[in-house]
Amino acid sequence: MMQSPAAASLQSRHGVPDGLGVLLAFQRQWPAYCLGLCVGVAYFFSSPVAGDFWWFDASRHAMNSVFVHDVFAQGGWKDPIRFAKAYYDQYPGINIGFYPPFLYLVTAPFLGVFGVSHATCQAVVSGFAALCAMAGYAWTRPVLGRLGACAAGAMLVVVPEMALWGRQVQLDVPAVALLLWGVWALVKWLAWPRDRWLWLAALLLGCAMLTRVQTLFVWPLWLAAVGLHPVARAQRWRLRLGATALYGLLSLPSVAAALYFAKVMGSLAGKMPDMPDRWSWANWGWYAARMPDQLGFVGTAVLLLGLLLLIEQGARAARGRGADDPVELPADQAIEQSLQQPAQGTLRRPVHRPLGRPNERLLEQTNKQPNKQPNKQPDQQRNEQRNEQRNEQFNGQLNEQHAERPMQRSAGRNELLPMAGPGARRLALWMALSTALLAWLFFSLVSNKEPRFALPVLPFAMLAALLAIASQPTAVRLGALGRMWPRVLAMLMAAGMGAEAWTTQRWADVPRVAGHRDAALLAAQWAAPNSRVMISAHRDGNFIFALRAWGQRPDLAVRRADKLLVDMTIMRQLGIQDRGLNDDDIRRLLVRERVSVVVAQSGYLGDQPSMQALDRLLDADCCFELRQTLRIDGQHRADETALRVYVRRAIPPIPTSLTNPANETNQTNQTSPANPANQTNQTNQTNQTNQTTP
Repeated sequence: MMQSPAAASLQSRHGVPDGLGVLLAFQRQWPAYCLGLCVGVAYFFSSPVAGDFWWFDASRHAMNSVFVHDVFAQGGWKDPIRFAKAYYDQYPGINIGFYPPFLYLVTAPFLGVFGVSHATCQAVVSGFAALCAMAGYAWTRPVLGRLGACAAGAMLVVVPEMALWGRQVQLDVPAVALLLWGVWALVKWLAWPRDRWLWLAALLLGCAMLTRVQTLFVWPLWLAAVGLHPVARAQRWRLRLGATALYGLLSLPSVAAALYFAKVMGSLAGKMPDMPDRWSWANWGWYAARMPDQLGFVGTAVLLLGLLLLIEQGARAARGRGADDPVELPADQAIEQSLQQPAQGTLRRPVHRPLGRPNERLLEQTNKQPNKQPNKQPDQQRNEQRNEQRNEQFNGQLNEQHAERPMQRSAGRNELLPMAGPGARRLALWMALSTALLAWLFFSLVSNKEPRFALPVLPFAMLAALLAIASQPTAVRLGALGRMWPRVLAMLMAAGMGAEAWTTQRWADVPRVAGHRDAALLAAQWAAPNSRVMISAHRDGNFIFALRAWGQRPDLAVRRADKLLVDMTIMRQLGIQDRGLNDDDIRRLLVRERVSVVVAQSGYLGDQPSMQALDRLLDADCCFELRQTLRIDGQHRADETALRVYVRRAIPPIPTSLTNPANETNQTNQTSPANPANQTNQTNQTNQTNQTTP
């Protein structure tokens, strides 16, 4: 590749190749790596890791990862449809068809290395939380410095809502991490157009769609940035089209799944019970009213301060550009000034214009200047002409994106400046703010609401507030002193958020629910060989995951009472129908299914006649005997009190008509992932309130 004289001069001055310099620059970002390591370790060691899942979907996501692992470990990839049917028949706790698979694909290799466990699944989510903190560092490093950026990254993951869902095996925090880095790469491309940044942005945002389909709200931002921004329009259309195609290709599976479950998705996005009307003030202020609890007192104060500064900056911009605002230099002049001041030890990256337009004012002033040296030597004239040709060549290379990137060296630092110019800082601010507003708009339109759904709003809103604080014109005019106060303020705010989390016990008090793992181990100990275990509990996913994670009874299969005795679509609010089975019907059903152990939660779905008949049969002491009662501990619902473990007295012989595989398949209401009619019934725990994504 052809190299410009200016780039060669930069390389020769520092004695290292430019590619090696870039590698060293990344290696010297040790504060970001230390921050990520500290956050990941803190998240992991404060999380539930012993099968005590708190949120209803957490065990489902962990089980989906185990399913992907078993597909490859047990040879299921040879016949995936058949394997999926058999797997669901044994462990009816997966819903991988309903959720995008990216997190499961990432977790499966770790399960293969470290073993199938709750701790392994949680470690992967903790790693994504560390990426969130490192993304906060990358966004704010150019304006807050190393310590200030570390404080900003810590603030993103200390907020109560992020700390809660980052310590559950959920899709929310991994999706937020991918969004933060994807939008950062898009800003990076707009600030310094290089092909790799656009491809990276498309890859990361596409993976975010493969993690949570609700990240669809980023698509308008992508189309506006890639199709309408002046910098983007100056780039090759094939590049922009190719990156958009990659983004769309990665988004396609999630969109296809959403269309497949359109009936259920439509019910969740439409009018939900106990939710405000879509066009009411209560609906549009629903998430805003919960932000103080999600962010905490200090986080809310940071957000309000940033909002006030944004309003002030907007009013100031409406009045016109101030005389004290920083002026961006064209690329040639910035490089010339950098080369003329080597003694200061600083090589600043120029902020160039994408189209390479010359600075007309500078050229006009240059032409008006009198020629102070009319009698120049021939050698001097040739040198000046040669320098002009080199400058033109270098500008052309900048526009074609073939020049290697200069580095900054300042006070012993060697690092890349992704968004160092004032224009790039404003771009980062408005991109973060736009992402937060798009997320808020999208989740406000969806009727099914939970505070965690709008989790992407929080980090982008916090970043916009921090960038607004750091970009105050007063700080710019005060020079080094002005640059210090936003950094000190960021560190003080991070310390305040940490102190608030510690004093209010919101960091240490992580919700968990225990008891189901012990019930699964007892059932595995007492179950007859090649028999089945029935679970009738609100958190049956905890039980199923614990049985598979233990892994010592592969001959056992699980049957769910809320699939055999009632018909329910995802959650009770969307409809539940009893199957009308009496005591004799349930007795024959348990014989046909070869159920040797029943684990029942006291009073689960107690208003359904079939579930009442099951309780009567178990209490009659005719077929099953109560072996042990386990208390359910943790932050659970009021009706979750205990798990009763029943063991069959003797398994009677099964009639020949009932052992026919065809009859057993037809009479068993356990659905497989390949059955589209009943796929939605397996997605979440029964009688769950607003536990499903919108």
